[in-house]
Amino acid sequence: MEKKGRLRGKSANINQITLMNFLPTRPIAEIAQEYVDGFMQFYNPIKFLDRTYRHYRILGTAPCHAERRRKRQSKPQGKPQGKSIDWLMVKALLIIVWRQGVVRKTRVKFWVYLWEMFKHNRGGISSYLGVCAQIEHFLEYREVVKANIEEQLGAFLAAEAQYQEAQAQAERVEAIAS
Repeated sequence: MEKKGRLRGKSANINQITLMNFLPTRPIAEIAQEYVDGFMQFYNPIKFLDRTYRHYRILGTAPCHAERRRKRQSKPQGKPQGKSIDWLMVKALLIIVWRQGVVRKTRVKFWVYLWEMFKHNRGGISSYLGVCAQIEHFLEYREVVKANIEEQLGAFLAAEAQYQEAQAQAERVEAIAS
């Protein structure tokens, strides 16, 4: 890349919120828009919920889970030990239920999937809800990615326009001089 003059900088500060550090063969604005669109689609709340549910349904049918269920059912059921309530977990559960089960467009799927999990994979419900909670982070993060990429793209395009203008000016001066 450096030999071809396509490297934009010496540093490789590449993560999810930065533009690439080289000049691609396709327009960078097109690539940046595809990346942002892909990120927004991947962390779309409904698609995320669908993927999470499918994953946990597959896990629930795994042989190791069937064996665990069989062992658990054969144990005598006693009174559960007096565990204290983890209020932080209760608060997190209420946030998930409120946002995904009431506020967002995921509301119908959330309750249908939770019911299906209850019927088919009860042991996986707490883990399932934990993964459902992760979208809360990614919904905010996808907006951060979008804003950063768009800001960097704007700065890059402005710098590129200045560079092109300087090149054109230099060519005009050279043409006049010769």
